[in-house]
Amino acid sequence: MPSPKTITSSVAFQDPQGNILANGSIIFDLTAPAEIASGGGQVAPSRVSVTLTSAGLIPNGSVIWANDQLNPTGTVYRISIFNGNGLAVEVGQLWSIVGASPIDLSLETPVSTATLSFPAPGLNAQAFTTSGTFTIPTVKVKVTVIGAGGGGGGAANANTGGGGGGSGGATIKYLSGLTVNNTLAVTINAGGSSSAGANGNNGGSCSVASGTQVITSIVANGGFGGLSNSNGGVAGSGANTGSGGDILMAGTAGSDGQVGANVAGGDGAGSIFGGGGVGGATTVAGTSGSNFGGGGGGAGSQASNSGGAGASGFVLFEWVL
Repeated sequence: MPSPKTITSSVAFQDPQGNILANGSIIFDLTAPAEIASGGGQVAPSRVSVTLTSAGLIPNGSVIWANDQLNPTGTVYRISIFNGNGLAVEVGQLWSIVGASPIDLSLETPVSTATLSFPAPGLNAQAFTTSGTFTIPTVKVKVTVIGAGGGGGGAANANTGGGGGGSGGATIKYLSGLTVNNTLAVTINAGGSSSAGANGNNGGSCSVASGTQVITSIVANGGFGGLSNSNGGVAGSGANTGSGGDILMAGTAGSDGQVGANVAGGDGAGSIFGGGGVGGATTVAGTSGSNFGGGGGGAGSQASNSGGAGASGFVLFEWVL
């Protein structure tokens, strides 16, 4: 039968002003229901409360079920620390309590000149504008993926404007049951390019996929490029809906290029962040998408004009500590 682990502190807990938390308290709340692993067979208490000594230390004999003793794996304790008057000093910090007994809680946060450091709780975020690796900070994370925008169409001749590029789609997923410090793979692709007298290229898809953490891939598709046509540049369609999300949003289409002498190209479509490129005026190139996932503007009439490039994709992770 396993036993809970002893916890201690080699450094007194203090408030941000350096006052020792004499007779203060620490409340440990599990972030998910859990039971004791290795044959324990009982549910771990969801809350443990410890009253500090007059010296601001964990009292002798204090015990807790450590996170490496619990199923499911990946649980952590949400910590609330109070002074002797019951006023909150820290609320919402996450501690992963693991290791051999006794566990020194002074080592759970940075210690400098005998003062424990407490980061501010609240909403946190990490944005990716290029491909990379996301390290999971907590068991629940919101993921927003935006596909890249399509390029604007180049002008076919002096009597037609290029079509505007379509916007990238958006896929939103609420992940749960994650393991802290596992990783996810982020792929960001560029917006569609454009050249004179040619169709705009499609924007690339963007995704979040398994790293050391296994998930269903979260994909947002890129928008389609605007066309270059002697009878009027047809706008690129918005991205098809992606996959792997709780919310799946298709992109929107750009605007058609105008037909006639000295006319403008069509506008690129905006993503959920807006920012579609503006269609070029007479004899002017289209502008690029300005916000993530925006389509490029079509070229104004004149065969030497190109459309604007679509904006690249984007991934945003958000979580609360």
